[in-house]
Amino acid sequence: MYTHRAGRFRLLQLMSGWPRRTLAAICFLLAGLSALMPSSHRPAAGPTATVLVAAHPLAAGAILTKSDLASSIWPTALIPGGAVRSTGPVLGRPLGAAMARGEPLTTARLLDTSVASALLAGQVAATVTVADRGQAVILAAGSLIDLYAPGAAGVLVDGKAVDPTPSDPSGGRPIASAVRVLALLPARDGAEGGLSLIVAVDRATAARLANQTVPALIATLRRPS
Repeated sequence: MYTHRAGRFRLLQLMSGWPRRTLAAICFLLAGLSALMPSSHRPAAGPTATVLVAAHPLAAGAILTKSDLASSIWPTALIPGGAVRSTGPVLGRPLGAAMARGEPLTTARLLDTSVASALLAGQVAATVTVADRGQAVILAAGSLIDLYAPGAAGVLVDGKAVDPTPSDPSGGRPIASAVRVLALLPARDGAEGGLSLIVAVDRATAARLANQTVPALIATLRRPS
């Protein structure tokens, strides 16, 4: 009698564990099939690309060297616009803002030194506005121009009055001669009116331009020298 009850109890134990063992076996079988599945049937990973990131924290104004940058693989969906992919174009360029370690380097982080590098000895860069935006048709970076202030009564250099040369028939007074245009500035959104230029001038000419009371000048194009 005891043997019969013991046998029934053992049978019930075996039957109660059967669902768990079956489920475990099914899971094991599915895992094996997944490992054997051809790679073409597996879910495709998102596309990636290599970008340059800061190898360590970088301060604003730092001049970039190879040791400052490292390559990192990022999902293309997370790569910011203007991300830099190779060191060639950026080595020796200064940073315009600080960067944290691992942060992607973008062109917006780099200072543009093209204007400063175009200056000759004794020159400075100045910003002037010409009255008519339509003058952009005849002006470009590298153009040689004369600048006039319509109706200007006079200018100051180092606090002293400078007699302008005789006016032209239209009443304009020459303020600067043979000035080199370095860049034409894009118009701000919604802005109207004149055209802004960056020009290379000597310090005396820069002082005359800074002392102008008229809001905009007139530019005439010279023949290239």
